[in-house]
Amino acid sequence: MKKASLIEALTGVTISLTTLDRRNLTIPVLDTVKPGQEIVITNEGMPTKHPLKRGDLRVGFDVLFPSRLTSEQKNDLKRVLLLFSLYENIANHNNELSLSKSFTEDRSENLSHLLNTDLNRDCSVTLV
Repeated sequence: MKKASLIEALTGVTISLTTLDRRNLTIPVLDTVKPGQEIVITNEGMPTKHPLKRGDLRVGFDVLFPSRLTSEQKNDLKRVLLLFSLYENIANHNNELSLSKSFTEDRSENLSHLLNTDLNRDCSVTLV
């Protein structure tokens, strides 16, 4: 199971792993990752009966959440998630929404701290 911080789960992560034949793979995961979600890496798993083919490699994710948040962090997170929810709803109707530049500038440092709270831990990959 690959442990991913909340910020990695929301914004994307690049995983590095060594295959059974000792090749190093770097896999960018660009989509949002949900707790327990698995990604499939085609043709990078166990060898099959055919000498030139391999099975698929599955990597599961464990998303690490902060143990606690301050009231200010909770409010900031609610605002950001509300904005993204509104953006998705409007985008689904083929419209555009631009985020307030002042909001993103004022909150970017605080949000970065919020999403990294208690989540800067060593990550490991376990093949499932």
